[in-house]
Amino acid sequence: FVVLIAQRDIPAGDEITITYASEASSDSFALFMGFLGGHNPHDSVELFKSLRAAAVWYAQTFKSEAGEEVVDKSKAQAIADQLSERDGPGEAAPRLGWGGRVSDSLVDLFEVFNQQIMPGEDPSAMAAHAVKLRCQEMLIGFPTSPEKDMELLEALEGDA
Repeated sequence: FVVLIAQRDIPAGDEITITYASEASSDSFALFMGFLGGHNPHDSVELFKSLRAAAVWYAQTFKSEAGEEVVDKSKAQAIADQLSERDGPGEAAPRLGWGGRVSDSLVDLFEVFNQQIMPGEDPSAMAAHAVKLRCQEMLIGFPTSPEKDMELLEALEGDA
């Protein structure tokens, strides 16, 4: 149960409201407040467990036309470590947020690699391409389609 303590007298019949964490993700709402609301601009999804994992993924994903790796994994991880040190110990895993916001450190990492392997191309556009490709991989990896997910959700609503 929840106990509210008023800081002033409240006349009988007045409405009492509370404010939840204004910048919390849906994960936090579910875990700490016990419910989920609607669309939440503070929601995000983890793209990689760490910048090092993102560096390895990039090296394995982007190869030459002959299929050879063009980004050395150990050097890529060293760059990821430098960016992690720059961001400090509190930096979360690279994430994609509402409206396409991507962790700055992940964009920086991909831009460094893009400048190395395609110096004539726009590194920001190439970083966006890499993030899009990662999202596609993650979506393909889900066990059900979005359509099936909606069917399952609608069936649960019917049971309620």
